[in-house]
Amino acid sequence: MFDFKKLKDNPELVYHVEPHLKKDKDFILKCVSVNGNCINWADPSLHQDTQIVHTAITNSPLAYAFIDNTSIRDDRELAKIALLNNGLALQFLSEKLKDDEHLVEIAMAQNPLAFIYASNRIKHFHLVSLDKTKLHIHIDTEGFATFFLPKDMSKEQLKVFKVLHLIKEPSWFLSLVLWIELLFKRLLNKWM
Repeated sequence: MFDFKKLKDNPELVYHVEPHLKKDKDFILKCVSVNGNCINWADPSLHQDTQIVHTAITNSPLAYAFIDNTSIRDDRELAKIALLNNGLALQFLSEKLKDDEHLVEIAMAQNPLAFIYASNRIKHFHLVSLDKTKLHIHIDTEGFATFFLPKDMSKEQLKVFKVLHLIKEPSWFLSLVLWIELLFKRLLNKWM
């Protein structure tokens, strides 16, 4: 008798089951219900089954990495479910969905670092407009940000932004910029 509870911490137990069980829809459905990553060891034919894939993605959004069915990788609603639970699932979506601004926004709301997996078009044209502060931030394809500042900004405020712009480590700088963006958006939503 197979102990499904052990799959919670150890999804690769499915790798060791009999080959006929890897093709058994009911068995695999139970497995992905406990841990979606079990789909990695299911027979590839079951990657076509929308019920199994939906259950796997709902329970483990990063299980997208194991799906080799292109039509499922293009499923916008399934992608939305995954991104609401883990924005980093964006890295495993199709190029078409990585170019969907709405999905990228969902991913970034869950995890700002998901931005690095967006399409180059979105990275290049991502312009954040923070209406109340008149501050605009443009992030290019390499993760560097340019701040467009209002003309009436004080010299002290300008010094702060110059220091930020001189930071050369794009990974944490991008995180900082995205964090600032989300913070301002949340504050603006509370004030409105």
